[in-house]
Amino acid sequence: MQSKSSYTRIDRQTHMHWMVSSLLGFFLFGGGNYMMSYGLKFPYDLKIIGSLGYLFFILTIIPFHLLTLKKIHGYNPNCHPNSIYSSEYGLVPGFAVGIIGGMFIFLAHLSLLIGWFYDSKGASITFLLLAGISPITSIFSFFIYKEKFTPFQITGMIISLAGIGYLGYGSLDGTWISYFCGIFSLVFYSIRNLTARHLDVHGLDVYTAGMLNAIGEFAMGILFLVYVIFFSSFYGLLDDINLLIICLIGAVLVAYGQFFVNQSVMTGNIGVVITIANSCGVLFIALDFFIKGAIPDLLKLTASLIVIFGVAVMLLGDQIFFKKNSRISTEVL
Repeated sequence: MQSKSSYTRIDRQTHMHWMVSSLLGFFLFGGGNYMMSYGLKFPYDLKIIGSLGYLFFILTIIPFHLLTLKKIHGYNPNCHPNSIYSSEYGLVPGFAVGIIGGMFIFLAHLSLLIGWFYDSKGASITFLLLAGISPITSIFSFFIYKEKFTPFQITGMIISLAGIGYLGYGSLDGTWISYFCGIFSLVFYSIRNLTARHLDVHGLDVYTAGMLNAIGEFAMGILFLVYVIFFSSFYGLLDDINLLIICLIGAVLVAYGQFFVNQSVMTGNIGVVITIANSCGVLFIALDFFIKGAIPDLLKLTASLIVIFGVAVMLLGDQIFFKKNSRISTEVL
């Protein structure tokens, strides 16, 4: 099985598309989670609200999805050229994988919220661990989907991971609970990103894939709500209307952020885009500085700059050093 969007359409326009998608995923997913971190009274309440964000996503994405289907026979960077609606691929495999991917999104996000609840100081550190998704999914996608990476993309990933490792090793923030939950999130999001690549291989357009992910996430949220009603209780989040509104807005941003991450995974080199999208710990550190006035220590600042430099190498290295009008080299090392 081979990912068509990463090979037959690696031109400048496609490259710019997945670059923009991954950056949108970075800001929406990271910013939405930052807003939800203000409601750290109990992670169960937040996850139920987070699932409502995916319901809102489903309701708002339907009109865009219908418009995309009308353009299915023309060039549309948001829609796979061999869409499930116009190819020989069957419906069941792609649909089932999409919904399962949404379930892993739920588990990954719940793990993050639990980690932040028990150790709010280590939120940015826990979030930075997600960039470790890159080598996991890259290795699997290389063997399963014949994924290829340019030397600059691999170099950028290594630089970013070095910055994250430096931050995780030297920081005093974070406890073993937050690290443990971060590793769980890393595993769950890795599986989810592999399902996204699988949807691309099976000819599913990104709008349908995003809706299926949202259905799976929301279904898990409903089951979780039933569990909370019968076996647990809400812990006061609903008593503060302003906090509730902030968390709801954050939940919607998270849902749309995951959609753009999904879009970038399906149209670009998987290791590159997920390193960008999951370097959100850097965004946490920056928002803490601008909103709370929390000045990062030298270690956080240095490590964040290393991560940002690595991302810049991944995004722009091929464009700057190998300027080509029609194609970007995809030679494997």
